[in-house]
Amino acid sequence: MINRDAPYAFKEKPAGGIPFSPPLNDGRPGILRSFVQTAFECSDADLAAWFTLDSEGKKIRLKQQDCRGIYPLPETLPASSGWTSFLLECREMAVLNNPAPHPLSGLLLHEKMRSGIALPMFKKNEVSDIVILNSRKDNHFGSSNCCRLIRLSGICSNLIK
Repeated sequence: MINRDAPYAFKEKPAGGIPFSPPLNDGRPGILRSFVQTAFECSDADLAAWFTLDSEGKKIRLKQQDCRGIYPLPETLPASSGWTSFLLECREMAVLNNPAPHPLSGLLLHEKMRSGIALPMFKKNEVSDIVILNSRKDNHFGSSNCCRLIRLSGICSNLIK
């Protein structure tokens, strides 16, 4: 089932469950890398990006080598924008299912994207990383996709604590 040509890539989705078995010996980076790939594949997203916060939480930088999809991505995110502030303060995921003007519009990382979800990752009970998934389809991150991604992010956050 695992495609040996690409790390963490699956040739097909397994029936039921989420195919998440990160390489624990690679530590935090390996777990998050595996999470980005698994979330991208199990949600049928069109892009996935992993951003990490600096130690002061003032800069949010893209981990370029760990992105998925064919669209160009911003190198940084504004730490003080409405949606990033929400994510950092409330420590909850943020979902936008259509591109109408909205405080969460910054979740859409490319002009062709129509839906987005941002999942905070935690280290020592603080947001340390943000994984963002986008889709070209409206309403892509509905309840089934959200439930799957919430479960997956919970597992990942528990592994990297």
